[in-house]
Amino acid sequence: MSASYPEFKGKRALITGGTQGIGKAVAKRLAEEGAMVFLNYARNEEAANETLNQFLQAGYASELCPADLGSSPAVEAMLERIHQTGPLDLLICNAAYQEKGKDFFGTDLA
Repeated sequence: MSASYPEFKGKRALITGGTQGIGKAVAKRLAEEGAMVFLNYARNEEAANETLNQFLQAGYASELCPADLGSSPAVEAMLERIHQTGPLDLLICNAAYQEKGKDFFGTDLA
């Protein structure tokens, strides 16, 4: 028996990295509970469209929100587009970001 979370019904959630893996699973669960999910992705448009089609076929309120989270103008444009239809209630920060040309072990953590 799975838990039910009626407090998510009618809420609006942005899930960064929401079209694959853990982000997709979180988005699916929120959508199952009645939330409108905005699925952010940056690179894999094919996977994003596949996820959106799965969600729409399941009857989930969902929308793709492409944006490179390493670009402030792209993030601002994405949020402006989302806010045109209402405020966000939830932000799930799931996307990974690494500066181009930097590798974790070469990063100064000081």
